[in-house]
Amino acid sequence: MKAIDEKQGKRMVEQKWKGGGADLTPFHLIGIPGLYFVSKNSYAQLHLPSDKPETLNQSTYKDLVQLVYLSVLEFAK
Repeated sequence: MKAIDEKQGKRMVEQKWKGGGADLTPFHLIGIPGLYFVSKNSYAQLHLPSDKPETLNQSTYKDLVQLVYLSVLEFAK
């Protein structure tokens, strides 16, 4: 994924995740590794009543979706 991100948006932040609140948490707790795609500080309306599709940071969202798509495609190969 690092190589894919280098060619795409260079948005990846390498950070260890310790679980908590995400859909991946139950798997993490029983030792199943996984990938967690999330945007950090990408827009001010996150989880607020004003959080609507039009308030998304379109550039960040596009890069994130593209990274997920290309990563899944690479794993499938």
